[in-house]
Amino acid sequence: MKKILCGLLAAVLSLGFAPSAFAQSYAEQARARGLETQNGKIVVNDDISVSADYDWTRLADQKITLNVYNWGLYISDGSDESVDILSAFEKLTGIELNYTTYDSNESMYAKIKSGGASYDVVVPSDYMVGKLIQEDMLAPLDYKNIPNAAKINPGYRGLEYDPTDTYSVPYTWGIVGLIYNTTLVEEPPTSWADMWDPQYTGSILMFNNSRDAHGRNF
Repeated sequence: MKKILCGLLAAVLSLGFAPSAFAQSYAEQARARGLETQNGKIVVNDDISVSADYDWTRLADQKITLNVYNWGLYISDGSDESVDILSAFEKLTGIELNYTTYDSNESMYAKIKSGGASYDVVVPSDYMVGKLIQEDMLAPLDYKNIPNAAKINPGYRGLEYDPTDTYSVPYTWGIVGLIYNTTLVEEPPTSWADMWDPQYTGSILMFNNSRDAHGRNF
């Protein structure tokens, strides 16, 4: 089975961000590829611009395809009138994206384990990173290609599922909580048990993830 990289999409898809003495040259290269520049920025589209201090186009002529497997809705793809990060990345870098999504860690694991597909980058949750490492399914990261990793808060590095940060870098962190509409809910909820209050029957939406749902409610 081909090993895959598990990493920080933000770092990989941006190909890093490092100050450079060649900003003017990088801006000229961008203009040569049909991109506009303004005030030290490379303008990709009306919504996205990036610093001209990095050679974003350095791989444009190498005909690279990056295979990425991510949670659905983690990266804005232009649907529902959202910003299309994926097409902006391709336009900026010249790298083609083969971007697919999954709805659970388990479905992602099953697909990769079966050998039916291989990816350059996947974005599993913490416990699944550990499982993939234990089963020798991940390739070590080359941190020379991820300069942004140096800017990650040390509190999010060296975690138990990958204590040496050999195979992964953090993508995001957060908690699951309760959000309620003040026009519909008179008393603010104080516990997960409020989700079973009969008066809210038919008016509750729940995060579609079995691990989070089980962990927060039992």
